[in-house]
Amino acid sequence: MILEDLRLSKIFELQNSPKDKIDISHMHNKFAQKQLNLFRQNIFFCWTLHLLTSFGIICSFFALKNIIDGEIFKAFMWLGLGLLIDGIDGTIARFLRVSVKLPHIDGHMLDSIIDYINYIFIPAFMLHHFKILPETMDTVLPATIMVISVISYSNKNTKTDENCYIGFPAIWNVVVLYLVILDYSVLVNTAILISLIILKIVPIRFVHPFRTKSFKKSTLVVSLSWFMLTPFTVISREYSYLSDYYEYSLSAWLLISSYYVFLTLFLNSDKFAKIYKFTKKFRNTNKISSCKNDLSAEKI
Repeated sequence: MILEDLRLSKIFELQNSPKDKIDISHMHNKFAQKQLNLFRQNIFFCWTLHLLTSFGIICSFFALKNIIDGEIFKAFMWLGLGLLIDGIDGTIARFLRVSVKLPHIDGHMLDSIIDYINYIFIPAFMLHHFKILPETMDTVLPATIMVISVISYSNKNTKTDENCYIGFPAIWNVVVLYLVILDYSVLVNTAILISLIILKIVPIRFVHPFRTKSFKKSTLVVSLSWFMLTPFTVISREYSYLSDYYEYSLSAWLLISSYYVFLTLFLNSDKFAKIYKFTKKFRNTNKISSCKNDLSAEKI
């Protein structure tokens, strides 16, 4: 009886030993990894993701239809849905390794075509159709935006190693949204757009809302807050039953937006410092040369 109890005790100890626990944990991790690999290998999910990306062109169609019908804020809602799809499909594609499973489909090309229409072409059409600019500029500026942006899309060196944009990013859909909501005069709108076009070709670093490495966590929180608050701001402006919240929503929206401005200024502080030093040195040089000229004139 004692021997039997000892044998059972030994078996219990072996079953609950750390080694067995490690083996069970290892088996569980191995099983989970196997299921994950099977999920990634499923071609159905890869095609589903491409169809999700392709839905962005449906958003383009309805946005354009709403613009022609004069329903600008409905158009922005469709563009916002396209923006949301564009924000998540790339991450999912990298997780599923879609480029490996469907190598004959160029996901980057598919994404770029839809992005150009939603981010550039439709906003440029908005600028012209809704008379956001003066008559003398309502064709020139949209055409300039389309040309400079299509060149930017074909440029392979538009991002730094830290995933910052070099030059102002082609987010003209967001720019037009701000112009419509803030409702500036056509002259102010023109000045803003010309400034942004110039910044498009100036080598200044601009923040990517999800990928910039510096302050990535805080930028993600702010970006998600912006994505949630933007549709509410648009809806509260458009519909009377939420109009009481519009002023608060607009103030919070603009405050969140200012984060990107200040972070962009911070990321380029080294360049601004160099420009300041160069300007100071140039002024000092001019002062010295001016003093020399005065002394020479006095001697004569």
